[in-house]
Amino acid sequence: MNAAMDMSDVKPEEGMQPVVSKSRRPYILLVAALVGAAALAVIGTLPRLARRAELAHAKVRAEAGTRVSVVAPRPAPKEIVLTLPGGTQAIQDTTLYARTSGFLSQRKVDIGDRVEEGQLLAVIESPELDQELERTVVHLDEARANLALARSTLQRIASLIRTHAVSEQEYDDQKVRVNSADAAVKAGEADVRRLMALQSYEKVVAPFAGTITARNVDKGALVTSGSGSTVTSLYSIADVSALRVFVDVPQNAAPGVVENQNAEVFVRELPGKVFLGQVVRTARSLDPASRTLRTELYLPNPTGTLLPGMYVQVKLTVGRENPGLLIPARTLVLRKEGPRVVVVNAARKTEVRPVKLGRDFGSEIEVTEGLDGKEQLVENPTDDLETGQVVRVDNPQGPPSGTKLAHADRNR
Repeated sequence: MNAAMDMSDVKPEEGMQPVVSKSRRPYILLVAALVGAAALAVIGTLPRLARRAELAHAKVRAEAGTRVSVVAPRPAPKEIVLTLPGGTQAIQDTTLYARTSGFLSQRKVDIGDRVEEGQLLAVIESPELDQELERTVVHLDEARANLALARSTLQRIASLIRTHAVSEQEYDDQKVRVNSADAAVKAGEADVRRLMALQSYEKVVAPFAGTITARNVDKGALVTSGSGSTVTSLYSIADVSALRVFVDVPQNAAPGVVENQNAEVFVRELPGKVFLGQVVRTARSLDPASRTLRTELYLPNPTGTLLPGMYVQVKLTVGRENPGLLIPARTLVLRKEGPRVVVVNAARKTEVRPVKLGRDFGSEIEVTEGLDGKEQLVENPTDDLETGQVVRVDNPQGPPSGTKLAHADRNR
């Protein structure tokens, strides 16, 4: 057995740690250093690579452009439907005053009663008027008697003048007396007719068929002839077989309102019912304060369903000579300079274009100036979109808006 033994042949006893050769330790340290350096290099390089990739993607996106969706404007309809508030009035409505002063001796009707033309409504008792008429009739009889005597005297004088029993002067004087008596008779007849007319007013009759809407006197009340705020009226009567409806049409729709145009009338308290009316006249002038056209409609009411003074909604179909274009409300950009839209041209570049707006239909807005109808408008444009930017269009065809046109009202 060799005295020098190889240490590799010596097996470590159990529980003892292996001993690293001193000659291999430097190599292990070198490998560890290399691994650490490589790890540090990887850790420092990865963020730079990520940023570089992000910049590359941003550059690609910038070259490709912002993704947008476009929509095309569409022609506005040549007719629009206006829904305007209005009020009803009786086709005939009047207040009755006493034409003769006196006491109300009879009251024949009350509020809500239906009356016919010429029907007796009340009787006024006026003794003073009756007595004055009697005196005037007596004076008229006296004047007629005087006229008869004057004419008889004139005839006698005319027969005597042939024999020269009387002078020509007496004949002429008698002719003057006849003319004076004749004038007195005519004046008396006029007074009698006047007083008889006043006496006829003691009977108050309905001027037309209608309904009594107000009654302001009772039996025995003292009434005074005349009218005005200081005189108490007797009755108010209204003919509700037809109604008048007044509406105020805005200036932008006024040219489209014409006579004999049909209209639909709705009442909130009568849901589901439509009443047909017709435009009969307009003021032909705008109100300087509200810039609206006063329009009157004729509304038949044979059953009396509608009442005077009702609040109604009137639907009118109004024609337009120069309708504009409709764009979705989501394409509009409101800036301090005014309303704008973003147009995409054939080179996929944007143009921020000013527009002039017309009617607002809610989901759609009318444009009267600034577009010709062939543009592609960006939907939901952001504030950072400016003129000259390159964009990527998702829907190049630019389908027109399919939103249904809503009814307009007086407040738009």
